[in-house]
Amino acid sequence: MARAPQSSLPTRGDALTRSSARADKQRTRTRILLGIVLLLALALVIVIGVVVIKGGLGGGNTAAPSGGGDCIATELRVTADPDIAVALQTIVEDLDSAGGDCPDVTVRSEESAVTAAVLGEGGDPGFDVWVPDSSMWPARATGLAEIAEADAAELVVGDTVATTPVVFATTETTAAAVGADGAGFSSFAGGGAAVVLPDPTAVASSSAALLALQTAFSGDARMFTGMVLSLANGIVPTADEALAAAATAETPTVAVTTEQAVLNHDADLVSIFPSDVKPAVSMPLVTLGDASEETTAAVETSTAAIT
Repeated sequence: MARAPQSSLPTRGDALTRSSARADKQRTRTRILLGIVLLLALALVIVIGVVVIKGGLGGGNTAAPSGGGDCIATELRVTADPDIAVALQTIVEDLDSAGGDCPDVTVRSEESAVTAAVLGEGGDPGFDVWVPDSSMWPARATGLAEIAEADAAELVVGDTVATTPVVFATTETTAAAVGADGAGFSSFAGGGAAVVLPDPTAVASSSAALLALQTAFSGDARMFTGMVLSLANGIVPTADEALAAAATAETPTVAVTTEQAVLNHDADLVSIFPSDVKPAVSMPLVTLGDASEETTAAVETSTAAIT
């Protein structure tokens, strides 16, 4: 009996396989696009974040500090982002060694994202003064508390106490190879070096870098999207991990971070200042809306003593 010729037409199983592959591909693209949207949304918080919180240091409820750097005796608890905590601790130690009636200040180092998360859940602030690495974090804390309907502390964002530029951290060898004078956000789109980006949902410098990247491409959505997709492959959880990756990489690698973070890091790295867009993160002084007059006066007089 003659065997029937085998059909070359696709079977139902083949069609299902191709359909499943297309669905997987579409889901992958959707996840990537959602990631881009989230990164952009977070970056914009830097621009609008300070508007969300009302008021200024002390809320104008207390008298101005007396001149001459005089202090009052009280305790003051400061929680600061690691980027500035070391510098603040040094200042506090200098004040202590100088003597006088200045407040007994303790400085606790904590990632700004961690502090914001605790505040957003309605947790105990544990500080009289908070110095995050960006005004995006008080805004984030307030937003999280509103979403969770948590009874959170009222935050009062005051003046900026420090500013540090966003830089590319790398080894001296890589800095010489990429050309420190011509390295910018747009130039890395050409792939001259791998770029390691700390998680933008946890590190303010990365969010600022994304805004700078958008500016560098002059609103070119195609170029910007392509660069963000390439950066997605180099995202790490923390700034320390980004710096470690740049320090140990066998191929040219730069880490997006701040100049202060490079100075604080143990590895022998140098800072390349972007040549096209020059973003920076500003560190505000944040106090509590229900702070006592004594605490608010201590904050103001301590600031006067430092300056």
